[in-house]
Amino acid sequence: GITLSSIVPSMFAVHGGAGYHIKGVEKYCKEAVKIALQNSDIVDGVAYLEDVDKFNCGYGSNLTKSGRVECDAAVMTSDRYIFGGVAVADCLKNPVKAAQSIVHNIMENEDWDLTPPMVISGNGINNWAKENNFGVISNDELISENAKKVYNSINNLLLLDTCGGCSITKDNKISSLSCVSSGGIAFKHDGRIGHSVMFGAAIWSECTENGQSISISISGFGEAIYRTHLAQKISSVILKADDNNEVFCSIIGEFLKDEFLNSSVNSLFPSERLLCGGIILFLNSKTNHSEVIYFHNTPNFVFAFSDGHKVRRCFSELKKEVTLHLMDNFNFCIGINDLHERKEDEFYKVEIIYDDEECELALQCPNIFVDSSTYSLQNLPVIFDVCYSTIRGTNVSLRINALNCILKIGYQQMDVINCYINDLQDSTDYSVLGRQRKCIVNDFLMIMYGALQIMVRLEESHKEMHSNASVNKIGNNDKVVNNKYMLLIKDIRNSFLQYLTDIFKYLQEESRFLNIVSESGYLNDVCQTTTSVLIKCMDHKRFHYKDEKDDIIKIFIIFGYTIKCLNSSQIVETGLSNMFENSINFCSFTNFYFIDAMCDVEEEFPIFKESFENVYEKIIDVFVEKAPTDSLKEGSNKVFIASLKSLAQRKPKFILNHVSKLALILFSECGYTSKNCVLSILGQLVVNWTEFNNNEDLETRRFFVEKILSFEEDKSSLIRSKCLSILKDIIEKRVLDDSLSDIGVIRVLNNSLVDEQTSVRKVGLQALKELLSNNPYSETLSYSFIHKKYKKAYQDFEEMSNVHFSFNKDAIFQDVNSIYIDYNETNDMSKYPTVPLDNLSLLLDDGERINYCATYIKQFVDFETLFDVGEISNQILNYAQQNFEISMEDCETNLVAKQYLDNIVQLYKKLSFIKQMEDSLERVLKIAFNGSVYEVREALSLLTIFKKFGIDNSILSFRKICRLAFRKNEDLQREVFKCLVYVCVSEHEDTDTRYKSTLQNVMELLIGDEEHQPGVEEALTKLIICIDTKDFQQKEFMDKKMFELLYSNYIDSEESDSTKRLAAIRLVKVLSRSRPKLVKQKLDNLKQLIMNEENPLQFHIEILEIIYQFGKNNSDMVDSNSLLFHFDDDLIKFLFCQLQKNCDNPNYTLWLSIMQKFVAIIFDACYESTFIISEFFQMCLKKLEFLLKLQINLEQFHDNLIESLRKGDDLTLTTALKNKINRTKKFFGYKNRKVDLVAIRLLEFISEVGLRFTVYNDKTFVQTSANILDTLKKFKKNDNKLINKVEVYKGEVKNFTSWERQILDNEGVFYINEGVEIQDEVFDQGLPSEEHFKGIAIKNANNEAFLEGRILERMMHIAIFICLSEKSKKDDGDVVNCFSKESINLAYIALSKLALVNDTICSRIIEILFNRLSKVESHTKINLLITVTDLLIRFPNNVDPFSGHIIKTVLDSDIRVRYTSLSLVVFLILKNLLNFKKSITDVARRLLDKDSTISSIAQYFFQELMKEDKEAMKIIPELISELIFRRYDISFDEYQSIVYFILSLIEKDSISDYIINTFCDRLKSNTSGDEVQRIETAKRLIYSISLLEITEKSFRHISMAFPHFSSLILIEPEICEFFKIIVEDIEKLLGKTNSEDNKEMYSKFLTFANNVIDGTSDNFAENEEQQEEYYKEIVEKSKKPNCKRKVAIGHKWKILIFQILQREGFKKFANGEPCILGVDEAGRGPVLGPMVYGLGVVTEKNQDILKELKVDDSKNLTDLKRRQIFDKINNDSNVKKYFTYRLHVISPRMISCRMLMDQKGVLNEISHTSCIDLIKAAIDSGINVKAVYIDTVGPKDKYQKKLQDIFKKIKIVVSEKADSKYPIVSAASIAAKVTRDDRIANWNYIEGDKYCCKITGSGYPGDGKTKQYLIDNCDKIFGFTSFVRFSWETAESLIQKHCYKVNWDPYNMSKTKEKTGTKRPAVTLLKYFSKVKKVE
Repeated sequence: GITLSSIVPSMFAVHGGAGYHIKGVEKYCKEAVKIALQNSDIVDGVAYLEDVDKFNCGYGSNLTKSGRVECDAAVMTSDRYIFGGVAVADCLKNPVKAAQSIVHNIMENEDWDLTPPMVISGNGINNWAKENNFGVISNDELISENAKKVYNSINNLLLLDTCGGCSITKDNKISSLSCVSSGGIAFKHDGRIGHSVMFGAAIWSECTENGQSISISISGFGEAIYRTHLAQKISSVILKADDNNEVFCSIIGEFLKDEFLNSSVNSLFPSERLLCGGIILFLNSKTNHSEVIYFHNTPNFVFAFSDGHKVRRCFSELKKEVTLHLMDNFNFCIGINDLHERKEDEFYKVEIIYDDEECELALQCPNIFVDSSTYSLQNLPVIFDVCYSTIRGTNVSLRINALNCILKIGYQQMDVINCYINDLQDSTDYSVLGRQRKCIVNDFLMIMYGALQIMVRLEESHKEMHSNASVNKIGNNDKVVNNKYMLLIKDIRNSFLQYLTDIFKYLQEESRFLNIVSESGYLNDVCQTTTSVLIKCMDHKRFHYKDEKDDIIKIFIIFGYTIKCLNSSQIVETGLSNMFENSINFCSFTNFYFIDAMCDVEEEFPIFKESFENVYEKIIDVFVEKAPTDSLKEGSNKVFIASLKSLAQRKPKFILNHVSKLALILFSECGYTSKNCVLSILGQLVVNWTEFNNNEDLETRRFFVEKILSFEEDKSSLIRSKCLSILKDIIEKRVLDDSLSDIGVIRVLNNSLVDEQTSVRKVGLQALKELLSNNPYSETLSYSFIHKKYKKAYQDFEEMSNVHFSFNKDAIFQDVNSIYIDYNETNDMSKYPTVPLDNLSLLLDDGERINYCATYIKQFVDFETLFDVGEISNQILNYAQQNFEISMEDCETNLVAKQYLDNIVQLYKKLSFIKQMEDSLERVLKIAFNGSVYEVREALSLLTIFKKFGIDNSILSFRKICRLAFRKNEDLQREVFKCLVYVCVSEHEDTDTRYKSTLQNVMELLIGDEEHQPGVEEALTKLIICIDTKDFQQKEFMDKKMFELLYSNYIDSEESDSTKRLAAIRLVKVLSRSRPKLVKQKLDNLKQLIMNEENPLQFHIEILEIIYQFGKNNSDMVDSNSLLFHFDDDLIKFLFCQLQKNCDNPNYTLWLSIMQKFVAIIFDACYESTFIISEFFQMCLKKLEFLLKLQINLEQFHDNLIESLRKGDDLTLTTALKNKINRTKKFFGYKNRKVDLVAIRLLEFISEVGLRFTVYNDKTFVQTSANILDTLKKFKKNDNKLINKVEVYKGEVKNFTSWERQILDNEGVFYINEGVEIQDEVFDQGLPSEEHFKGIAIKNANNEAFLEGRILERMMHIAIFICLSEKSKKDDGDVVNCFSKESINLAYIALSKLALVNDTICSRIIEILFNRLSKVESHTKINLLITVTDLLIRFPNNVDPFSGHIIKTVLDSDIRVRYTSLSLVVFLILKNLLNFKKSITDVARRLLDKDSTISSIAQYFFQELMKEDKEAMKIIPELISELIFRRYDISFDEYQSIVYFILSLIEKDSISDYIINTFCDRLKSNTSGDEVQRIETAKRLIYSISLLEITEKSFRHISMAFPHFSSLILIEPEICEFFKIIVEDIEKLLGKTNSEDNKEMYSKFLTFANNVIDGTSDNFAENEEQQEEYYKEIVEKSKKPNCKRKVAIGHKWKILIFQILQREGFKKFANGEPCILGVDEAGRGPVLGPMVYGLGVVTEKNQDILKELKVDDSKNLTDLKRRQIFDKINNDSNVKKYFTYRLHVISPRMISCRMLMDQKGVLNEISHTSCIDLIKAAIDSGINVKAVYIDTVGPKDKYQKKLQDIFKKIKIVVSEKADSKYPIVSAASIAAKVTRDDRIANWNYIEGDKYCCKITGSGYPGDGKTKQYLIDNCDKIFGFTSFVRFSWETAESLIQKHCYKVNWDPYNMSKTKEKTGTKRPAVTLLKYFSKVKKVE
């Protein structure tokens, strides 16, 4: 067909009809086209034919039986498919103009209340014409003489020639129009209407969104044409063929044969009457593909058309033995004149279509020779015809041969042209020269066009092969292709490209040949067609690979030559930009090499330098024009972006010149990809500036960076990430050095670290890392250090400004002397860097002065000969002083001042940089704790760099991150360890230096605040343990040598300061866990260090911890080497004495710490634990007793003095006594403080012992028992039959055996009488079990150990005594307590610790603790809460009655208490350890806490709580009730906020329904209290309901409750507002429902509700008649179960359908357009709920709508995603236009009944029948079904055959996983799944609502929740509800197991027994559940 060289401005065609025509009439068609062109209206052209009596339209039309003219005419436009026509028109001269007028009226119509006429017929035409000022004539005026003759002719039945026209034009947009006019068949019946006015029959016009336009006009046998909607269906076929890149002619030919000539629809008519003919215009504006096609099976067909150059005509005749003539070969080669005189027509026409054999023969012997007179190639037309034949055919090999042949001829013609040009100068016969030129041009056009078109078809074949081929990637961009034709096409393509290169190069170089082609007028066409073909070749997926780049370069070389030939790049730039914009193939390219190829061509070929500049500019212009409005497709946008990035890299200067255009995109509303592209280009220009621009334009670059920074707050995180990524590159290249701070780069990076998106923070960390690593300052970034230098520099500047300033001579002398000494030792001066001597400020810098002196010596002193320190010092001083004086003479050139100022400015910038880095450090640290694993890794790496540059607080940051070692994530721990290794472990080559440096780094880390100390020690411990793993193989840490160095330098050394010593001992503590063997040998030394110190420090506490660790880890009682103490051990005695001696010493500040370590050692590393604890306790008691007695004596003495004073008379004595009393009071106060101190320390000791005894009770007692058992076993093993006697305790520790000591130490855990001998028989009888020992241990722990007089009992008494001593007495008006408040609080804490020991103590103490809980201050309350929580976990029965006290603490005024309390309460409730009941209201109030942390904890609590449906349904109603009950202390605003958050967490409709039901019940019973109370209650309940989703089920509850609160709506405006929200939800429900009954119910309710809201006079609340009607219409109907069942007739038997659902518009969907069906089910396997079969229907040509919906197998989608898609299916108008569905919901009961029948309708049969019924329903509804895709059930082949036998004319595809393969099946699957889920969630239990709240699980038999549901809901008599498929094996087994066996038919049973010998079994209910034996 015609492939126009560009999109023509218009396409017009007119035909004279299919039938009998006399040659010559085609000239009228040509004239008609010219008229249409002139008027830009094809209707005018057809109207012209109506006036010519040669055609059967208008004047001269065929006559009817009665001899009249009755015309039909119609016009259709692509604008909204508007169609208009007239039928049986007997009074119109030009009926087609009337039809056009009707169309115009419809187009202008805006009011559709009255539909304008579309087709007018008969008598109505006359009236219409008059109303519209349309001229009418008599019928006689329409009858021509020729028509009269034909009327009497025998050929009248064959004259079927209807005229028509087509056009495709472009005004603002491309549109198509088609028209037709006909007089009908000759001798037709009066009033007969033909196909002309039938929509979609004779004409069709359409324009698609894909750029396709089509216009069709058809003539022929009208009845057959309109029965098949021929024009419309041809359009569909062509559009589909264009999408699939198929040849139109072959597709149309097959279609006409199948759907018209052989169609069953036309089987009514004789085959000889099935005549038709027509013309088709097609244009694809995106691919530049246009065609004019004609077809006919009548004797002839006349037409004319415009090809964009001229109007052409054609008289086509049907050849013999040809049934259908269909051609697109006219005007095949544009511009080829009638050179060879083969026809009289004015253009060359291919006359013969060769078959493959003829083509092969012609190509073997082309026999091309040159006519010397004309320079033409003889026989070229034959080869050209062969080329066309290969193009029409499908033989790839033949096309290759044809192209090869035509290329050879092309080179032959080049020689001919060369000869002609050489001979040109010898000829002067211009007429001959003109003829020769014409011949040369026509041959050239034939060769070019033939080669180009064959190459197009070969490329199409190659693309198809490439897509289907098996391509295996090898390495990068390499591939293997296993297809011989692809290789052959590749070879011929290379030849083709080479020929084009040669011919265009020849054109460009040979100006005379260029003039010949140019003067012919075809140069532009040749270049344009070549460009178009090459662009089609480029639009190929193969160019994704880099090794195909050479072909791109070859093509761009040809483009270069075409540009040179035309002196314009417009064709190339337009073609390339269109390809970039519209290519589908390029969308998937990861690399895009086209721009690189163009740049390579420009660089390699000087002739093409800057040839493609306009092309580049066109690409930028298109991008700038369309990107801001997102007009580019997603894929093409990617292509343009890749092109621009390549341009920025290869042509930066060009991009810089056009950057102002690109910048406009940044301020548009386009997508992020386009903005990111421009930002990347700006960044690239900044980074590569010096490579393309010699000018150091710093300001421009700064401007670009500032523009990039301005997008750091963009709403798109992708743009923010891109900005940071660009900054990272700029920083890495060090483009702007220290000016980054000035323009806000660091500020942007700091902000990025707190961005909400992980991706932004990630890039921000990377950029900050680059900035810090490549900072323009020195390696030291300590603020304090640099600030000192800054102050020093400023002082030096002021000093230098002083008139009497001079340099420091002594300092210079010392530096020179140092140089001298060093030079004498090394004989080398190279270690001193050379500095500029004119920078005199260096002499004032203590660090740089020596370098200045050395530089002077190297330049001016012969130091190798003579090195006089004094003389050289004087020379340097004089040199500097002279230069200084010179510079001071001219202030403007004062270099010294300038140097000083520059130094100050530089230091100031550095300080500013450091300050910003310190801010960054805090944010990086936060990321290290809270970020993802990747972020943590980046943050840790960055922290090491902070440490490297010595930024202040960096070591503190490292101490903080050590806490990460406690996390369980091994990858995270490994990153922490790597970070620590980098920071701590030195890599110095010298071993000693490395050891010292490593120890210093580690100890620096170990010193700091105590908050982070545990994390540091844990991290270092784990690091030392794992440092030998593969991650740290190259590192060395803490071997024996390093440990000795640590001990000698920092612990034993007296020179070591206290801080380093503390750090060293902490390191030893770390090593005691990680390298215990190293430390163990130093234990004695460590003990000695403690005992030598009377006033201990923290250092000594750490030593005690080390000793404790060893004792704790070596508790094997049999191991003689274990570190275990006796009570007489020196260390124990020392600690005992120290604690005893300083018990009342307030200056002994570490008493508590030492006591805690002492108790820990006693319990875990000492034999006589109880003995020592008892002794120490007694000691403390005695101390307290002594002090208390002293206090009593003092009080008595005080009282006696007072009494003496009262009795005395001597004034002197009175004065003396007063002084004595004052001194006594002071002493008494001092002793009182001592009492408190001792009491406090005693209570702290009791607390510690209580905790230890708790652990002892849980672990040590049981462990000891097990140890005893193990020891006895060891004795038996070692001593065989020897008698073993247990030595009796004689009061000395030495008399103990090791295991006896442990027994006695535990107060009778395992008691042995004195003198008892253990015989061997004891062992023979077997040892007691381990359980026996455990029992003894627990028993003794709970009883014997705590009898009266035992240690814990006494401790408890003391604590209670102090607690109860909180009494006061008055003395002179003052209140005096026995003990301080602190003592009393500690007593309660001690009691709480003792309560942890066992439930006996707990039960005695717990009430005391809770009575105190509300009275103590915050700190004590927090401690008590923590202990009470522990008690609740250990002894829940004792603590549970007081749980309300715990929850009340969440309301405490102190934020710390609220935080602790809420955290504990949330933990306990979520672990089901705390019965909260209604007290949860107090927790809910914390949702509104002012502290965000506390409120977030409360939010977390409710989020977790609501995850369990059962909990949600229980908690929410109780909570709401409590919030309503406490309305006096909980305001409505607070209520709203709490309820809004909690109800927003509800996700399931079933929960929402249940809660609404509960609220509605409350509204019904809201009758108590006064009116104010009832209004407040109703307001809160209705507000709560308004927050929930209203469903069909919950609507019933609301409608039932409405009468009970309707009157309050009129009273309270707020209730009215909340109720309006509920009404709006019900209105939405009305729009969604498919049930007519529900629609009626909702509508009626809304009427009642709106009347109440509006307060109308007849509103329901105040009108009794309305109330009666409401009860009748709403309430009574709501009580009836809405469970209507429909019965549908199945394929073989009846299926009870629970519900049939189909979307509105299912019937006659798509108006007869071909449709595709998909069938799938949901719920086939579950034991619960219905099975839903779904049928999806989509129009065949709009299947892409499913891809846009992103449908997939419903099992692969989340519930939310499925519902979103289903919502679009139901509500999106565009989707509803092309897709619909129908559903069959099959009840569980019906499935079960069929499964249990004697002749079982098995589940497969149920599924098959449902599928068949759905397909039949679609067909019966008038849907044009073309194909059905089905997910298989059972064997797919049998299933497919079964369906194909039923639906023989429909394509059936049955496949596994069809819901994953075919989108239409996926859509059906989604509809079925969502519907089933909704049915399950809202199941209407006919058995009662009590079942609706049960948790059912997934429904599958294997689900535990489902099994539990079945068990809970299995009635022992009646079995299961209607919700259960009782035929499933799971259900059957439960019935057999749990249900009674019942005979429900005793009558039949008895009758059966009466009939002896009968064989009929008893008919009972059991028969339907299991087989029964026959009763004989």
